[in-house]
Amino acid sequence: MSCSALSLQCGDIECGVPSVSSTSVGSYVLFGNDATPGEWPWQALFYMDGSSGCGATLIDPYYAITAAHCVESWSSYMIHVGEVKESEMQGARDDGQRLYVAQVWSHPDYRGSSNSYLSDIAIVRLSQPANYNAYVRPACLATEVKESFDNCYVTGWGYREDIHLNAPVPDHLQEVRVDINVDVDRCNKSIQANLGINVPATGICVENKNPYSPSCHGDSGGPLVCQNEYGRWELVGVTSFGKPYCRGDQIPAIYQSVPYHIDWIMEKTGIQINMANRPTPPPIPDQP
Repeated sequence: MSCSALSLQCGDIECGVPSVSSTSVGSYVLFGNDATPGEWPWQALFYMDGSSGCGATLIDPYYAITAAHCVESWSSYMIHVGEVKESEMQGARDDGQRLYVAQVWSHPDYRGSSNSYLSDIAIVRLSQPANYNAYVRPACLATEVKESFDNCYVTGWGYREDIHLNAPVPDHLQEVRVDINVDVDRCNKSIQANLGINVPATGICVENKNPYSPSCHGDSGGPLVCQNEYGRWELVGVTSFGKPYCRGDQIPAIYQSVPYHIDWIMEKTGIQINMANRPTPPPIPDQP
């Protein structure tokens, strides 16, 4: 079965359309809500050399997006999709799938902290296609960053508390509604003052109104999705970096912009844009 996340349809499956509505609103992922099965069907979890690590986002039966810093020294990877509980992944239920990774491409501009995590994004090609169902579906790909988004969420299995407290990693996928910070100057000053680096040109700031980060260790590589005007969920950003130890102190978290990298993603995956991320119009009836 061949289909494209940007062309919306793959049989009866459309990108950015979960089988369960996303209606709950929680605090940041650090203290987020438990996600419902089927609510974020594009969410994937990396297993690296047998241990769970970063998040990823399914965008096509054969492709997922993650952060480049998650795959700097990989040797044996697989991803799990279709589950919200990590404890159920090893004995995956019928709706959960374990998929081996065939190839990884990090963006050629990525140099880690030496250039402020510019283009901290990677494409993962799977060795076999994901089978779409109610719990496994692709996210749409955002093609532009808008001035504001009304409905955006971050999801992941990252720590729920300050890691200085030796808190356990949650077993259940966490979800949180976030605000995208468009005040680039204020964001850049905060990141410079607290982390000693600049916000990369490829970065998106996510607002941090409480003294906790909107993401934490274990969320890296996971999705920042926003609902577009057609009701589709678009992958707008990839979790990149934030305050060490997750205590935010009003410091924004930084996500890598998917629209900034859309041409590179299309080049590597072959995904084509054709009236992306909007409902397919009904056919025009024949004239009598």
